[in-house]
Amino acid sequence: MTETHIIPSIDFYAAQLPTDPDTLFGFLSEAVSDALKPATAYEAYLAGQIAELDIEIHRHRQMSNALIKNELGNEVIVALTGHRLSGSRTPDVLDIKAIHDPKRAQAKSIAGDLNSVDPACVAHAKSQLTERGIDLALLTARAYQAATGIAAHNDAIERLEVRRRRLHQDFDRLVSARAQMATPVSQ
Repeated sequence: MTETHIIPSIDFYAAQLPTDPDTLFGFLSEAVSDALKPATAYEAYLAGQIAELDIEIHRHRQMSNALIKNELGNEVIVALTGHRLSGSRTPDVLDIKAIHDPKRAQAKSIAGDLNSVDPACVAHAKSQLTERGIDLALLTARAYQAATGIAAHNDAIERLEVRRRRLHQDFDRLVSARAQMATPVSQ
């Protein structure tokens, strides 16, 4: 976790990846192909499969982080207003009161700044929370705990990483089974 970002942005290298899905696939396919250097059509196919699994892993990490960021925003709003919405489809009197609380707009603004990609916004939101005596680490822990669906993404990531590792092992076995060029002993 960096000083400016509360929820890590997937990982250090993911921030440098293209955001468009088609561009991302082309970029990762080329990167995997450059790294593995497939020599046959089947090796190229396996390299493409590895790139597809990398994209799926990246997608699940993005979704997991989005869930946590959403919950962190909710926790910030609760901490600043003292109101937690019931989550019911039909709002009750307390929900209506919480929605119309004048502090809610400011709380939503701080929550948005906290999840911003702009380091200055994040730093400002952190300082506003600190000034109010709100423990950001506690809110982040509550956000992780409240993020329903995160376990499904983590399980999917684990399964996909196992599949990627196995495909990579298959690729390595194919490469090692290639016929080695014979070198003449003497003439």
